[in-house]
Amino acid sequence: MIEIKKFDDFRDYAKFNQEFIDSNPMLYYHLENTIKRVFKGKGREPQLHKFFNVTGDNYFVSVLLIDSECLIYADNINDEIINKLSEGLEFHLFKCYQFFGTKQIIDALFQKHNVEYDEQKHRVIYECKSVLPDFEYSPGKMNLLTLMWLLPKNISETHKI
Repeated sequence: MIEIKKFDDFRDYAKFNQEFIDSNPMLYYHLENTIKRVFKGKGREPQLHKFFNVTGDNYFVSVLLIDSECLIYADNINDEIINKLSEGLEFHLFKCYQFFGTKQIIDALFQKHNVEYDEQKHRVIYECKSVLPDFEYSPGKMNLLTLMWLLPKNISETHKI
């Protein structure tokens, strides 16, 4: 059964969604950073309007509505999920928002409501599920690049960098 899970406290929402975010940090990067921005709570941090999840058997949707941004991330979708999402968002009240999240669910939501929209950016993230049997893994170590590695050796000695 598909249901809307509401939270009284934003901390509870963040905890509830952490495992989802950790399951694919590259895909849910903007959601995680927006949650962190909300927690900072000073200066120009976003004003929190609505946060909830839509859940069911094998379905998980995370929704975060701030200022003029609507973040919707899902691991799976169907018509019932889209209907519950529309109900929870009160989509008919939307005027001017930027949407971020999982392309399939946002496209389905817009299609349901006959919304005209422009896609500004679609990030494709690839996942490597297997490699060729003769693939050789690097036995080396990795370090972050520093400015010292880019300069010729004699410059760093004469200019006391």
